[in-house]
Amino acid sequence: KRIELRVQIPERLEHDIHVIRTAVDLTRKGITVCLIHKNPRDFEPIKEEMRKKHGILVLKPEEYVDP
Repeated sequence: KRIELRVQIPERLEHDIHVIRTAVDLTRKGITVCLIHKNPRDFEPIKEEMRKKHGILVLKPEEYVDP
């Protein structure tokens, strides 16, 4: 299934593209998705775009536990 991303994915996240595409697909089906990551350097550049364009929260573990 081809899932269009409206976010420019940094090259260093290409290995996680399947996770990002799955998250986008689930939100289109009405399922709330939150991506939890341990590497802010990789995900910080797309964090706000993912929220605005796809409704997906991208959080560090400590933000998820204690927002």
